Amino acid sequence: MKNPFVNDEKTQQDVENVAPVAKDSQKEETSSPVAPVAATSSSPSPPPPLPPSSSSSPSTPIKEEQQPPSPTVPPHKPNKGRLLVRFWQAIAAVGAFGFQIGATPYSGVPFIFDDAKLQYYTYAIDLVSFLWALFMIFVYLTRRFSMGKAGKVKRPIAFAVDTALAALFGVASFYQFARYPCPPGEENGWCHFHNTGRFFLVSLFLSYTIMMCWDLFGGCTCLRKKN
Repeated sequence: MKNPFVNDEKTQQDVENVAPVAKDSQKEETSSPVAPVAATSSSPSPPPPLPPSSSSSPSTPIKEEQQPPSPTVPPHKPNKGRLLVRFWQAIAAVGAFGFQIGATPYSGVPFIFDDAKLQYYTYAIDLVSFLWALFMIFVYLTRRFSMGKAGKVKRPIAFAVDTALAALFGVASFYQFARYPCPPGEENGWCHFHNTGRFFLVSLFLSYTIMMCWDLFGGCTCLRKKN
C-alpha cells in the first residue's frame, strides 16, 4: 500500500522548483528590450500629412501677404484759361499783321513814313508770335485728348519765350506811337487800318505780360504747399 504523503511532498517540491524558473524567465523578458524595438522598427511609419491645397479645401482661403498698390497720381488737366489766351494771341498776331500791311491796298496810299524798319520789325514779331501761339495750342490739345500721356512745355522755356515776346511787343508798341503819329481819318483811311493794327500790338504786349507772370508764379513751387 502506497503512502499518500510521499506524493504530496514530491509535488510540492516540483512546484517550488518551477516557480523560480518562471520568475527568472519573466525577468529576462522584461529586462531585454530587443523584442519591442524589433517590433517597432519592423512596422512601417505612417506618411506625413499633406498640406491643404486650394483644390482639396476651397472653402478655406489662403492668406497671402499683399503689398498695398502704390497711389497713382491722376494726370493734371491743362488750364483752359491758358488756351483762351493763346487763341487770342494767334488772332491778335494775324490782326496786327493784316491791318498794318493791308492799309496800303485798302487806301491806295503808299507807306507814309520815311523809315520802314520799325514796320518790318513789327511784321517779324507778329509772325513769331503767331507760330508760338499755334504751337502752344497744339500742346494743349495733345495733352487734353491723350489723357495725360503727352508732355507739356517746360516752365522755364515757356517763361523765357513769353518774356521775350512781351519785351519785343512792348518796344514795337511804344516806338510806333512815338515815331508813327497818324491821326484817325487821314490819308484816305490809311491811318484807320494802321491804328487798328496798333491796338492788336498793345493787346499782344499785355497778353504776353500776363503769361509771363503766370509762368513765373506757376513755377515758384517752393512757395506753394504740396498735398
